Amino acid sequence: MENGGNKKSDFYTLKGYRMLSGVELTESMEDYIEMICRICGENGHARIGDLSKMLNVSPSSASKMAHKLQTMGLVAFPRYGVIKPTEQGAALGDYLIMRHQTLEQFLTLINGPGNHTREVELIEHFIDEHTTHNIGRVTRYLIAHGWTGIAPE
Repeated sequence: MENGGNKKSDFYTLKGYRMLSGVELTESMEDYIEMICRICGENGHARIGDLSKMLNVSPSSASKMAHKLQTMGLVAFPRYGVIKPTEQGAALGDYLIMRHQTLEQFLTLINGPGNHTREVELIEHFIDEHTTHNIGRVTRYLIAHGWTGIAPE
């Protein structure tokens, strides 16, 4: 493989791809927004204790992240109060939940029933919105055409 000094490679490190995307959100931030929106969908609001329990983090870590997300305009978090997504945070949360559900449905379709949470959590941060929608389209197509999954080996 030659890179004669003139042609730039298409490959980057993970950090390099992140820098190219210009996205400010880290994977952890996405996880927090997604969980805040999930909890708010059930309870109308989220509390630090709920968030720390659901994400298996310390309350102080959850509080620090809630404050960080507030400075980014994604949540409202009055001191010692409840956490609620802003309009921008709710829109992002809706997408993150949809992305998670799309991947979970796809993995269930191709791998069979089971708990795919770990795999979804690892994959979901590394695909873009276009790919997420296309995975959803393929999944819906396969289901509509009677696909029942790959038989176990």
